[in-house]
Amino acid sequence: RHCQVHTKIMMSLQNGEDEQQVDGEMIAALFNTALDYMCHYFSLEALTSGDWSQASPREVPSKFFQSEASQRSIPRTQGEPLTNSELDQVLKDIDQATSVLVTQRACNFLHQLLSLKAVQEEIERQGGWVKVESYAAYSHVHDLWKLCPEDEHLVALCNFQEFYHKLGLAVELVEQPAKDAELGLDSLRNRFRVNTSSKNLHRRHPEIKRIVEYLQDQTVHMGIFPVVQEAE
Repeated sequence: RHCQVHTKIMMSLQNGEDEQQVDGEMIAALFNTALDYMCHYFSLEALTSGDWSQASPREVPSKFFQSEASQRSIPRTQGEPLTNSELDQVLKDIDQATSVLVTQRACNFLHQLLSLKAVQEEIERQGGWVKVESYAAYSHVHDLWKLCPEDEHLVALCNFQEFYHKLGLAVELVEQPAKDAELGLDSLRNRFRVNTSSKNLHRRHPEIKRIVEYLQDQTVHMGIFPVVQEAE
């Protein structure tokens, strides 16, 4: 009995374009990647043993780009281009914002997928999560995942119902910070004139090119998780 989850759903990019039906390998790859991002952000310990009803698994930032370096703007009436240390700080601030955004989109993807009735019914038809839970629990108890660290995130599925509950909490936890991070990124783009074509500005402020390249790299990660809905 081959799993037919891929026949039950449609996916589209975050902007609503390119709606398409998908195959099983694509769903598995996206699920695996999203779970990895979630585990990396919240930690395996938090996903397997932390009590989220008592306290947040980690402090999710509520303010972004607060450093002096990120608050500078272009063009500047005075002052030199960013120093290397200042540029490093701006890139760290970008990392902080994009990590929240990627986590939010990964969690939303997982929650949308696992909440669809058609997907839940297909998983039940396949026998539910018992085999996955058994493998994950065995790997967790005996620390087998340490022999293959790249599969660490799969241990989070040792108790699916607990994981699904925490997934819902994670979606709520990062919702507002993700909005704030997006606004912060927009403001940074405006301050550093990342869309300018002025050769004079690029010559006077070489940090523009580096910031543009870094933002482009991060945008690739933010855009990999689609919106999921049941197939018509």
